[in-house]
Amino acid sequence: MSLQKKLQYVLFVLLYVVVDGIVVNAFSIDSTLYVYREYIYIVEFLGIAVLLLVLPEVRAHLYSLVKPTILKETSTYVWFLVSLLFLFIFREILFSIEFLYDAQFLVNYQLSNNTESFIYLFGAILLVPIYEEFIYRGLIQHWLTKKIGVIAGIVLSSILFGWIHGDYPQFGFVMGLSFGLIYHYKKSLVAAIGLHIVWNVIASL
Repeated sequence: MSLQKKLQYVLFVLLYVVVDGIVVNAFSIDSTLYVYREYIYIVEFLGIAVLLLVLPEVRAHLYSLVKPTILKETSTYVWFLVSLLFLFIFREILFSIEFLYDAQFLVNYQLSNNTESFIYLFGAILLVPIYEEFIYRGLIQHWLTKKIGVIAGIVLSSILFGWIHGDYPQFGFVMGLSFGLIYHYKKSLVAAIGLHIVWNVIASL
């Protein structure tokens, strides 16, 4: 990998952290923009899209990993079914362990999707999976598996993925494993994005 590519990859991840921090703070409960929080994921998606426009090496790398033809393979949908079952079982197990989660969080988790606007759900269900899979599977996991091996790379990227899901890091780690495994074995971001979207749809019901 050329020095230019490495610099662009590092710059993209660093700028993503900055963009995420700015957006989260801008729409925090103490901000005057909080009333527009339903647009938070759309704004973040647009910010990341701008980064990809100005960093061609990162854009080319991610584009090469999309590979939508895997949607023609029956095995992809077998992966989807097995992964969704795995996610559902672990969600029920983890969320039943009282000391892991605050009781109020569990109440909010069950009720929030019934009170959110269409725009918010559109961002959470469709846009978030796209940019999270680009970053955590297409860049972070892809790089880690080459540097420290497949198992360690998937586990470490899943830990990072769980960490950004601060309210439920344990289940965030499980989600990271599921999305990471399908990405690794299908060699396609479309597979990871598709599974992520389907799970978000199920979780929003």
